[in-house]
Amino acid sequence: SITPFSEYPLAVFESEGSEEFYLRAPIGSNMEDGTLVLAGDLALGAHVQISHTTRDWIIEASEKSIAQAFASYTGKEPEVAICFSCSGRKQVLGTRTSEEFKLLNTRNPDLKVFGFYSYGEIAPLHRDTPSRFHSETFVSLLLGET
Repeated sequence: SITPFSEYPLAVFESEGSEEFYLRAPIGSNMEDGTLVLAGDLALGAHVQISHTTRDWIIEASEKSIAQAFASYTGKEPEVAICFSCSGRKQVLGTRTSEEFKLLNTRNPDLKVFGFYSYGEIAPLHRDTPSRFHSETFVSLLLGET
């Protein structure tokens, strides 16, 4: 559900001074005691920052995810793309939701694309690093012959 904070996920930095972060989306709040309910855990001592986004930034981040997927793909031309986009992104994108998935066909018009919205995504921040739970993320997975 949409809370007053839905459009302002928390950027979670695992160490002070780090530039890399993952997001935690507020999914509820208690105005009486000033607490937020987040999608996913928050490590004790983690450094957090309130973030914001625009529709254009969301589309740019999707383009980056897709570019990383193609750059990491070691097989022949991919045949299928599976996309997982956070429902929080859908709320912010509104009428522009289809743009995320159309980006894949821009790179390869023959690519079969399917996906769905989720309430959290599991993926690494970078290749060869452990997977983690994400909020407000677009994950693209390419499949095909090796």
